[in-house]
Amino acid sequence: MNLPYKNSNCIVFQILLSQLLFLITFFLIVSQLNANYSDFVYHSKLAADFSVRNLKQEIMSGNTYFMWSMLVSVLYHFGKVSLPGACAVVTALANVLTMNVVLEYMKKRIPNIDNCMWALIGGGLMFVGPLFFPWINSYYYYGTWSPNVWHNPTNNMVRPFGLIAIILILDIIDAEEKSICKHILLSIVLGLSMIAKPSFVQGIAPAMALYVIINIIYTKKINLKKWIFLAASFIPAIFIMLFQMWLTFYSGQTKSEGIGISYLRVLKYYVGNAWVALLACMAFPLFVIIVMAVVKGKKIFANSGLILAVCYLVSSWGEMVFLYEKGERERDSNFAWGYILAVFIVWFICAMEFMKLDDQKIRYMNIVKGAGYVLFSIHLLMGVWFIINIFQHRVLF
Repeated sequence: MNLPYKNSNCIVFQILLSQLLFLITFFLIVSQLNANYSDFVYHSKLAADFSVRNLKQEIMSGNTYFMWSMLVSVLYHFGKVSLPGACAVVTALANVLTMNVVLEYMKKRIPNIDNCMWALIGGGLMFVGPLFFPWINSYYYYGTWSPNVWHNPTNNMVRPFGLIAIILILDIIDAEEKSICKHILLSIVLGLSMIAKPSFVQGIAPAMALYVIINIIYTKKINLKKWIFLAASFIPAIFIMLFQMWLTFYSGQTKSEGIGISYLRVLKYYVGNAWVALLACMAFPLFVIIVMAVVKGKKIFANSGLILAVCYLVSSWGEMVFLYEKGERERDSNFAWGYILAVFIVWFICAMEFMKLDDQKIRYMNIVKGAGYVLFSIHLLMGVWFIINIFQHRVLF
């Protein structure tokens, strides 16, 4: 008898959270369109000049991930919306889509979830930020990065596609029988993610290889057919990524002079200690991973979501700290975007595991859950603090 009431509460929470996120994103983007620290200045110019009719020329000039530019251009030129408004609307809708995918998946996987905790954790994921250790890192954002990047449009554009791809990958991994439809859908979503931004596939492709190796070691068996079908889903996106990388780094059509390998070559410009920066950004997820490892022991390797998230984090973090773009764009730290996307995915997976801790047999459960809520709340407050500073035009990057 309580179910309809609970569902109605969920709908109300979801609508209110969606409206709040849309408005915050909208006004944040509008406020950044004249700020030299924001990527929206550059990308808005690309969008204003973007031409669907000259798509081939756009791509060959280096605009290989054009989804955001194209959508903004359509809204600006044909919808008669102002350029700042078009930039803000497209980005806000991408963020709202991301949050609603998070909320819907949480309801699906945790059907008995408390409405307030669902809204706090699920909605809060869209606002959490890193902890701040100014004596280690003088920048709040650079070097530590964040689950939520407010100054880059293409990162916001690719995030919902990356999230949906992760959900599909986990469904395929956990399913007893293969579903051709899910494999096709995954391939399409991965392809769309490449048009939004290649960073997701750059991180998740090596992460999948690492996951398969760990799975084989843990289960002591190889489900070759499953892994071949899953790998096949990545093939179109991989080919698109290779073309994008060639065009960006080696074709001579852009300012890039290639890819270099050097440990912390770029990150050292922004942060004093890379490991402290990792802790600052990932304190809550690392807490959840440690708790799960203590509770589950070796059985934690049977948790596909948690292991895939860790593999994704490791592979993308490795790309960020070892790879750099040669030339005048070196300081742009463009190989950090895969890590930034991975951070959000790890937060998403670990937030769900945290909410499922009540199903685990844990000593001092109240203390463990209390510590987790405190840590999550601190991250949330730091994220809100950062947003307030942007509105007040204080640069904390």
